[in-house]
Amino acid sequence: MTRSPSEAMLASGRRVTDLTPLPAGRSHQVYSGVDAQRGNRVVIKLDDSGSGRLDNEYEALRLLAGHAAPVPAVLDKTTWQGRTCLVLSHVDGSPSRTAGAYFRLGNALASLATVPAPGDGLRTSPGETIETEHRRRVRNLALYLGETGPILAAVTVPRAHHVVTHGDPGPENYLDRPADGTLVDFESAMIAPFGLDLGRALFATALVEGAGAAQANAALLDGYRTAHALPRRPDLDAWVAIGGTQILAWRVAMSHRPATPPWQAAAEALKRHLLGRDCRADRGLRP
Repeated sequence: MTRSPSEAMLASGRRVTDLTPLPAGRSHQVYSGVDAQRGNRVVIKLDDSGSGRLDNEYEALRLLAGHAAPVPAVLDKTTWQGRTCLVLSHVDGSPSRTAGAYFRLGNALASLATVPAPGDGLRTSPGETIETEHRRRVRNLALYLGETGPILAAVTVPRAHHVVTHGDPGPENYLDRPADGTLVDFESAMIAPFGLDLGRALFATALVEGAGAAQANAALLDGYRTAHALPRRPDLDAWVAIGGTQILAWRVAMSHRPATPPWQAAAEALKRHLLGRDCRADRGLRP
């Protein structure tokens, strides 16, 4: 087993000590530590795959820095061990599953939709692209979808203006505190149609909460509407289906990894949503 480093000397000249590994995604390593010169706690994210996902996160956080969205501050973009790394401000908090936490998560997501979409810098995924990708996913997932495949194939992307989106929103990417919280992990951030982030967050919350999904998503929607109007009910239903398909496709693709949650749970949640038994906007998602 490789021993974790105790400190990092970054190419920019910044030295970070007392490194402690943190849970990380499939394409990077994450450490908490102390800036040796300034004495403040920081987080280092180190690119493990060369995918450019940290470059995307850097652009997103730099864009959001001048706005009210609750996100970490970028302190440095440099290299360590020959790989791209970001140094971010350390934020307190942890994923939480209380009604108050879901309310604050909804409010935080809504704040992203108020940020003017830039003309360049952050990648853009227009509605036409999202619909093409959705149809491709449905075809590829035919064996996993069963009777709901044709229903899902008929879902179309709602017409909507473009906003800044997190790309992978949900309770696992929100660090909650008693009075507020912070959205983290913006590697999948993009400019995309309004409603996609909210639909995906609602589906992700339903997966986490199971039988408690209706109450959790009601709190999330209540928090969202305090900062931004909700999409129309039919549009929100469509975005939940599209976001849920994205999550199912990822779970199927990553099913060979032991830590990946079961794809069957995502497929069943999609079925309940499409057949109107659980997650529709007038039931479990209730805007």
